[in-house]
This record gives sequence, structure tokens and C-alpha cells, in this order.
Amino acid sequence: MDAQYKQVKKDEAWSCAGLHQAILREGGTPSKQTGAFADKVIALETLQEKLTLLNKGQAWVARKIDEALAYDIPPDTELFLQEMKEKHHTNINELDNYLTRK
Repeated sequence: MDAQYKQVKKDEAWSCAGLHQAILREGGTPSKQTGAFADKVIALETLQEKLTLLNKGQAWVARKIDEALAYDIPPDTELFLQEMKEKHHTNINELDNYLTRK
């Protein structure tokens, strides 16, 4: 699990950097604000609960990416979002496999 966790962490950092660049490219102003999701995960008692919620969050992001891809967006942003979605699906599958073995 340690290697999988490190990969998810690496992918999330990559996603955040890419989103930051996409926001700038689109003329927006990135924010350092975070939502309540991280606090919800931290508040759970067991690792199993935390990982299950984290995986649901990854699936939610993938669905939101699909919604964003329905808009007319520049090719660079579209390619980034497609890759981000693929990384999320890979991580979801890896975590699902881990959770079903537990």
C-alpha cells in the first residue's frame, strides 16, 4: 500500500500544479483555499474508512472532469484534464483492489 499511497500523493501534486496552470491559462486567479473534504477524511477513525472516502472523492473528481470536458476548452487544458481523469481512474482501481483484499 505504501507505494500506491506515494503514487496517489504524487498524482495529486501533479493535478494541483496542472490545475493551477490551467486556471492561469484561462485568465483566472488560483486560490489556496481548500474544501471541507480533507477535514472529513481526517475526522474518520480507521484507515479503511479514510481510504474508502478518499476513493469516493477521486470518483467525484473524475465525474466533475467529465462535466468540464463538455465545455469548449483550449486543447492544452482538455489534454491535461483527460490525463488527470485517467490518473484518477487508475488510482481508484488500485485502491479498490487494495480495499477488497483487506
